Amino acid sequence: MNTFSFAPQASAPTGGHVVPNKNTPKPQGQGVQRNPIRKRHFQRPVQRPNNPVAKSATTPQISTGAPRQNRNFRPNQRRGKGGMKKGGPTSLVTRRVESPSLPLRSDDVLRVIPIGGFDETGARNCMAIEYKRDIIVIDAGLMFPEEDMPGIDYIIPDISMLRGRERDIRGIFITHAHLDHMGALPHILPRIGNPPVYSSLFTSKLIQKKHLDFPNQAKPITQEVKAGDILRLGSFEIEALHAQHSVPDAIGLVVRTPSGTVFITGDWKFDADPVHDAPTPRAHIEKLGLKGVTVMFGDSTNANVPGVTITEQTVMDSLDKIFKDTTGRIIASTTGSNVRRIQQMLALAVKHQRKVAIEGFSMRTAVEIAQELKYIEVPKGTIISSEETNNMSPSKVLIICTGAQAEEQAVLMRIVNKEHRTLEIQPGDAVIFSSSSIPGNERAIGHLKDYLARQGAEVYHNQMMDVHSSGHGKQEDLKEMLGMIKPEFFVPAYGDFYHRKVHGRLAQDVGISKEKILYPDNGQVIEVRPHDVRVTSEKYPINYIMVDGLGVGDLADVVLRDRQVLSSDGIIVVIVKMAHQNGEMLGKADIVSRGFVYMKEQKVLIDETQKKIQEILGKTKSKEQYATPPNEAYIKAKLRDDLGQFLFNKTQRRPMIIPLLIEV
Repeated sequence: MNTFSFAPQASAPTGGHVVPNKNTPKPQGQGVQRNPIRKRHFQRPVQRPNNPVAKSATTPQISTGAPRQNRNFRPNQRRGKGGMKKGGPTSLVTRRVESPSLPLRSDDVLRVIPIGGFDETGARNCMAIEYKRDIIVIDAGLMFPEEDMPGIDYIIPDISMLRGRERDIRGIFITHAHLDHMGALPHILPRIGNPPVYSSLFTSKLIQKKHLDFPNQAKPITQEVKAGDILRLGSFEIEALHAQHSVPDAIGLVVRTPSGTVFITGDWKFDADPVHDAPTPRAHIEKLGLKGVTVMFGDSTNANVPGVTITEQTVMDSLDKIFKDTTGRIIASTTGSNVRRIQQMLALAVKHQRKVAIEGFSMRTAVEIAQELKYIEVPKGTIISSEETNNMSPSKVLIICTGAQAEEQAVLMRIVNKEHRTLEIQPGDAVIFSSSSIPGNERAIGHLKDYLARQGAEVYHNQMMDVHSSGHGKQEDLKEMLGMIKPEFFVPAYGDFYHRKVHGRLAQDVGISKEKILYPDNGQVIEVRPHDVRVTSEKYPINYIMVDGLGVGDLADVVLRDRQVLSSDGIIVVIVKMAHQNGEMLGKADIVSRGFVYMKEQKVLIDETQKKIQEILGKTKSKEQYATPPNEAYIKAKLRDDLGQFLFNKTQRRPMIIPLLIEV
């Protein structure tokens, strides 16, 4: 076990950067950059109640994104079923509520504030821990938008409560290299003074690589942390524990203060027969439990799934059988960051004498880093380009790619749609879906499997054989962890309320009192004292900080509502010529419809719309001989309102109406 002590004003060991302190100037904000990312359609998550102590409200904030260096890079998107009410598009009711800053306090109370991850599964995980003047942040993940948030790339945690306390932040700890735990770092670091980032080696390398997409921001100050290390930052003592997960070097954290000990599991699973990974340090975890844990924050992702997580060796055996039985190409699709699965696929490719093409920007990045760190080692010449595979026997080819969630721009979908530059599905291909379906993606994944089958591929997935093992513990695993730690209090984390509630019932099954299981919301302060943990009424507003690459704007509510309307009901442009003197309509209006109706097939509706426009303008024109020029603002508003109601009565849809008035 290694112990390190970091003084609050110590210099960073690399890059000439200095850990922020009272004498260190803060990085200045960066200019607005355009991000050439295509718009997408997603479903909006539920907005939680705002803090009644907040005094003012504005619209949701949109954060500046940096230009992507590779336009093929697409993070794994979450899709939902979403939709609009029959009476028209659902209006966006969320408002950005200004959050008060955390006050300076000198009492002997440890405070934990969930910033994200307590009302959603696999999304914007973030937590602040405060003791007296010292603060540490655990994780900084992003959340992917859903169907009725068109054009938004992702959502980051709202860290506005830390505004004014930047100099008290001793560091950010990243538990592992998944985007829902580290993807928001480039946006958050400049806003809290660029404190040092503590993470494992693989995670640090991926953080640095991701930062290359944000060249105008200060370089992150990364500090490597190994499992077993103990760090002292201000009043905190933080110990890192090895955690088995689908990405290398995942860690859990133990945070000790005079007021109590907090255990944060991070994402984890138990694997009695690991492949390319170290076993879970069960003996050490049991010792932690014997020493005493005041409160445990536990991963609830699979709390509703019975049984135990299957071992990676079981997955390896199932994949090995597919490799033996397949005479055509094998296309294995998984998430870009699932390095464990990629390691297994490469090992099997070497065993069965197949060459490997790796497709997908995020996947290639992860593999490059894993090779650099010697986590992946294959004979030279094993990994080839996708172009080279077309000149080889299908029985000698393995393609590992992104797209197991049926994302629009991921590699597998582009192959199926014949949009990939070199690859197409061939009869006899074996396609392996080695990934758990994200809730809401099931329908899209089902369609993708159907398309593959129609093109002659044999499809394998984890409902038919063990080709994937989750990176999260299931019910029996969760109960075993709780039994080893035996925390005085328990907070189910990393999940929506249903998953957390189920996790709480599992805790009761192993003997934790119902009164000692707590369910805080995002932004709600948890106070920790010796042998006492409680959720307080103190709550900070947690808003959706949306990144769309276009900049920061107070009109985000209007912009999103416009995008909703356009994506659901389309647009009507009405071009009217009118007399300058009295506003009389001259001739017929020109009508342009996009996404509303096909005009050639709706002549009756278009004719009725023409008559309605004449009726509206007949009421607005002046009847006096020497009238003042027409009021264009009033006429446009009248056309939007009356014509919108007319079209809704006819079609039960309300398109966006843009009147263009030409005075003659």
